[in-house]
Amino acid sequence: ETLASFTLMPMVHLLLGILLLRCDVLAASHFADSVGVDTAEFPQEVSNSLLQHVAARKPSAFSSEPTQLLKEAAPLKFMHTPKCGSSFSNVIAHTPGVCPAVPSTLALDFDNFGQFFDVEFWILCPEICNTKMLSCNPPMYKHELFGEDLINPYRGHLVTMVRDPVQRIAASYNDPVFDFVNDVSEPGTRYRKTDSSGNPLPHTIAFDEFATNWTGMVTTQLTRTDWTVSWSGLYLSDKDAQEAIRRLQKDFVFVGIVEQWELSMCLFRTMFGGNCFQNDFMDTRPGFKGRSGENKYDTGNFHDPIDGVVYHAALEIFESNLLKYNVTETNCQPCYKAAGLS
Repeated sequence: ETLASFTLMPMVHLLLGILLLRCDVLAASHFADSVGVDTAEFPQEVSNSLLQHVAARKPSAFSSEPTQLLKEAAPLKFMHTPKCGSSFSNVIAHTPGVCPAVPSTLALDFDNFGQFFDVEFWILCPEICNTKMLSCNPPMYKHELFGEDLINPYRGHLVTMVRDPVQRIAASYNDPVFDFVNDVSEPGTRYRKTDSSGNPLPHTIAFDEFATNWTGMVTTQLTRTDWTVSWSGLYLSDKDAQEAIRRLQKDFVFVGIVEQWELSMCLFRTMFGGNCFQNDFMDTRPGFKGRSGENKYDTGNFHDPIDGVVYHAALEIFESNLLKYNVTETNCQPCYKAAGLS
């Protein structure tokens, strides 16, 4: 079953659910004005029924105002790599002025948006988000490519989450819902076949065989222009990896690490402003109980020679920004407390 067959009912359910909420319209309009959002840009029904909930955001120790960096980096552009944080849409949407029609209590997840919640969100993005603050991803092409000149409009606006490449590959192989193994189009757009009890059927190929063809995903996104050619690291070189590193260093305003999710969210809030909310720290597509990035798949001795060096560079960027913005586990405690983390 392809993306084309998903129902629009989750979107209807989301809108109906939001419409049931009640808050003070004037207070929300004042908040929207304070962060530079022109509510006239939104359809009237969206402005009246959704923007009113912005005022319900709970205060925290972190600033609810956009930082100067956010103002300079807007509109933000999310490069979403498969199995590297669909949940990241939450922290983006709950950033001051970015998606003022999305209340902080609303999680972008399965319960509210359905199985393809990330697709549903990007469909609604032009209506519920301020496109001067966020460049909406194409709903049916959520894992965008930024090779060659495709990156040019987004230089200095890009944000992303990067994951240990071997763990990312293993998460794709073991995904309980989507079939990454037999997918021949954009990765992650087909359901896995299940037995009569709804359990996913075992794959017909071994992990190492699958993994060999799935190396270099981040490098592919940063150096290629067409998924249909190949996303396999077998077609990439060390030169491609170095170009991917250069683009991460020069063109991205934020690089987070999936394995350090909480610290990444705290860093994002420090850099761009906004309160810390519980929804920012949830795992919307868990491969394990709890947060997937904190667990490890057994992958034997397999390694990704292309994305491995890119991941190492991403860690250096992340650690450099932690120092630059004085973000530590100790300094992040007010953020974690506001988000209800133990």
